Amino acid sequence: MNLNKQLSPTKSLLSLFTVIVVIVAIISVLFISNSANQKKQHVTANAETKGYPATFPFISPTPTIPCTIYAAPNGLTTNNGRTPSTPKPLCVYQGASDLAQPGDTVCLMAGTYTETSACYPHGGTATGGYVTYTGNYNGVATIEGSFTNDSLVRIANNGSPEGSYIKWQNTSFNCMTNTPSAIKVSGGGHHVIIKNKGLV
Repeated sequence: MNLNKQLSPTKSLLSLFTVIVVIVAIISVLFISNSANQKKQHVTANAETKGYPATFPFISPTPTIPCTIYAAPNGLTTNNGRTPSTPKPLCVYQGASDLAQPGDTVCLMAGTYTETSACYPHGGTATGGYVTYTGNYNGVATIEGSFTNDSLVRIANNGSPEGSYIKWQNTSFNCMTNTPSAIKVSGGGHHVIIKNKGLV
């Protein structure tokens, strides 16, 4: 009995030591978790100030296309073409192409553009810069048509605003019956860049 009484304080000390170790472990876990949350909030806040989605892990969004003119399959010539909600048709009189000036970017909104004659897009100048026509703004833009002996898009420098300093990109083309080609550069057209063109 005397031996047990002598061991009791030792057991009490061991129990107290165990409790302290457990408390220290819990505090350490809480500290690490709090540090991780603060780091996450810091990264999220930085993402928000830079205009990126506040997501974690951090993922950069697709860069925004700097549109100055908007075209849509159901666009109206009476629209001003300056916002996605007021688009113009693409290649008609007083359409988006007619509005384009050197340095402009014409964004083709998603859908199918059914043309009844070749599109002669306005171009830019050496001093004013290219006119860029681009799809992939909010989905796939497809130009289609069926007419004999002409291309869906004709880029030709014939003394008018068409034919020079044009970039055409990110667009699909559907050459229907009798349409020989999607895009043709002729008549002295120069400084023309065509990329990411698809045929359907």
